[in-house]
Amino acid sequence: MRTHVLFTCLLFLSLATIGQDLTSMIQGRIDSLVAEKKIPGVIVAISDHGKHTVYTAGMADVDRNMPFTTSTQCEIGSISKTVNAYVVLRVLASKGLSVDSSIGPWLPDSVRTNEAVAKIPFRKLLNHTSGLPRLAPNMKLNDSTLQPYKDYGASDMYSFLRVARPDSNAKYSYSNLAAGLAGELASRMSGRSYADLVAKYVTKPFKMRSTGLGIHDELPVAIGWIDDKKKAEYWDLNVQRGAGGIRSTADDMLRYGEKMIERKDKEPEQIITNETVAVNERVSVALGWHLAKAAGRSPFVWHNGGTYGFSTFLGYDREKRTVVFIAINRFNVNSQSDKLGIETLRKMAGVQ
Repeated sequence: MRTHVLFTCLLFLSLATIGQDLTSMIQGRIDSLVAEKKIPGVIVAISDHGKHTVYTAGMADVDRNMPFTTSTQCEIGSISKTVNAYVVLRVLASKGLSVDSSIGPWLPDSVRTNEAVAKIPFRKLLNHTSGLPRLAPNMKLNDSTLQPYKDYGASDMYSFLRVARPDSNAKYSYSNLAAGLAGELASRMSGRSYADLVAKYVTKPFKMRSTGLGIHDELPVAIGWIDDKKKAEYWDLNVQRGAGGIRSTADDMLRYGEKMIERKDKEPEQIITNETVAVNERVSVALGWHLAKAAGRSPFVWHNGGTYGFSTFLGYDREKRTVVFIAINRFNVNSQSDKLGIETLRKMAGVQ
């Protein structure tokens, strides 16, 4: 009995030390990012067995002197690809189809005749092995516009796919085009808008009331920055919405991670985080999600996101039931948000 009491006391002391170290690490890191890297603002939100802790530094809206809160809306960028994969899997299941079904039957007639594209399975669209490029070559990115995707619609995408020659033996190659195509095909299969599918399969059942393709007028909105002087616009991704078009809040992102942890081991939820292809010794890809490997334990599940205004990270550890969401309202600082996100998950898991 005494041994048990001593062990329990030592365990509580150890957890308290970990908690203090974590707080010191996170707050010190984000304070430094704002002060030294001239980043406008940062929010780090953590769920530990459903208990939420939030750290902030700087401002979500510099002009209004408004800090980040857990209800501040922002672009999550390519974290949207994880929602997209979930939606696609649910739509496929509703049709009695597997993720290895080919996309051909759901393409327009003019594209279906291109067998190199028609035979691609949905799995390859979702794990970046389709052989399709990151962006279609007929999508002309203009550095002078704040809306690089807005004018690229479904007809433009299908125009390229009619003549595309993807490598059927392609290895991992990150593709916004493939993710956007998967989301568009889910809409064609179901006869519903993509926004309706996101609501039906994710935001409504998961009670993510502040998440979707639009902005909620009643909630605060973070302002993103391209650089020290230029503000960003929230992107209209048009047909590429499945690749990165969702806006959300820290509250909803933690809830989303918690729901992923709680999911039942059945189709389609079971397979969404199964490893499908290795990127390198440390990282592999599931469906939508990436996996960070750690010796002797299950991997950390994560994805990052980047738009002209935001650098974001969402990761979770199903084994320890922890979720980490990070948003920085500045373009192209994912090296900072990713590093802090993975480091936080590892520290909470006691992994060196």
